[in-house]
Amino acid sequence: MLYVMASDLGITKYEIETDVQYRYRILYSAMACWIKAASMDCPITGSINTTPGISRRHINNKCSAVLAELLKRYPDCKMWFETEGNPENPVIMLRSRLLRNGDLVNVGFSTNVALTTPKRVQLTQNLECIKGNVLQANNTYSGVANIVLTPHDKKIIPEMVPHVSKWFGQYIKSAWWHQTDLLDEGIQYFDSYKKSRNNHACWQTILPQIVGDIVLLRRIVNKNSYEYLLYKPNEYKIHRIDPVLQELGEHHRFMIGMRAVSGNPVPIQVIQYSDHIELKLRIHLPTREGVLLESCAWPHNSITDRLEWDMPFPVWEYIKPYLAGLGLKITEGTYG
Repeated sequence: MLYVMASDLGITKYEIETDVQYRYRILYSAMACWIKAASMDCPITGSINTTPGISRRHINNKCSAVLAELLKRYPDCKMWFETEGNPENPVIMLRSRLLRNGDLVNVGFSTNVALTTPKRVQLTQNLECIKGNVLQANNTYSGVANIVLTPHDKKIIPEMVPHVSKWFGQYIKSAWWHQTDLLDEGIQYFDSYKKSRNNHACWQTILPQIVGDIVLLRRIVNKNSYEYLLYKPNEYKIHRIDPVLQELGEHHRFMIGMRAVSGNPVPIQVIQYSDHIELKLRIHLPTREGVLLESCAWPHNSITDRLEWDMPFPVWEYIKPYLAGLGLKITEGTYG
């Protein structure tokens, strides 16, 4: 059964990959298929259904039962999908990723979801993503995305990815600054010049060397969250970063961007195998770049893993410019 699913999904085993890791990838993409298929179900009611789409609860109940049955057959995959300390249902996580990828759309005041109208989206000169389609001959799955290699004769102009330093400069110019005389207690400052592979170690309680005339700082809002601000020490001016931007993960872009502007970019590691790419991060990405990975790549260590990803070469060619534009220092090497 497993190999029939793999054949339908177009997923082949990597040369250097354990059997259980191969199963993770198959079941992960297979569940994305099941969720898309369930979104086309017609509810059985006594009257004509006028609500578009299908309820989220129906998808959750049906696909959770499917996943539970698959994990009974392959118990060594259970811990990959049901990670310790993560209460979120794997089906709900996959459904959210399909929504962000554009395979599913919210309907009925966002209480229901539906499969989007089938369409082909050209990602690169040689790579297309098929949205709103469950299975199709000659296509393959990469993560939750249905992709196909289709070399085009017509020259494809790739999306221009502005460098994070340009974005940061434009943001500073448009930011709304307020005069301040005294900063609150408990402020933490981001040291953009600290040599660290992650951003967590760059936070400190003393004022660091400033980038231009700007310092990024944060203060505790409650036990589990921070408020992020920009500060001009020489002018005693402060700018509060909108909480909506933080919900989109843009506070990560500020940290990554300030390190890039200061000439101390965050390093990431790319390992090239004979048949795929493994990406290793030590930081969390802004939502926009994170969605590219969660859509077109497989989490390496568990369904909740956001730091290590596996993907085919064409997918990496598509994602790489976005990570380079983010200001990350990409170190590429060959396995062995």
